[in-house]
Amino acid sequence: MASCNQVLAVSDPTSTQTVWSAGYAGVSAERLMPRALPYTWLIAIGGQILTAGRFLP
Repeated sequence: MASCNQVLAVSDPTSTQTVWSAGYAGVSAERLMPRALPYTWLIAIGGQILTAGRFLP
């Protein structure tokens, strides 16, 4: 379930690292979230697939 936590950690527009990096890039954190969300979904799904493949068989 740690891979699902990465979706919130990376794409949350109120987290400190997201606000800081958005400010550094010169965009708002709200505009950064929709751009990062598809990538974090893919990472979370990949983590779930890898975990299932390793621990379920």
